[in-house]
Amino acid sequence: MSAGLNHILFVSKLGSVFAMGDDTNGQCGQGRKSNDCTVKSIKETRLDAPKQVLRLPAIIQASAGATHSLFLTAEGIVFGCGMNNH
Repeated sequence: MSAGLNHILFVSKLGSVFAMGDDTNGQCGQGRKSNDCTVKSIKETRLDAPKQVLRLPAIIQASAGATHSLFLTAEGIVFGCGMNNH
């Protein structure tokens, strides 16, 4: 489990990832088109219950940042989602 600024990630024993909370910038990995990073979002998007992050291989560790998330596989591959303005 990892908690970000306004979202949280859970990794199951089988390597599935679930996320809930603020997904305005795509940090919960639900596949929405990202907002322009120079403009604040007009409408907040929130997941009130854990929802599985799809299209990921088996994950061994997840890290939630302020407006992004990172996922690590056993092979050392890192996946990310969320705001990418830096």
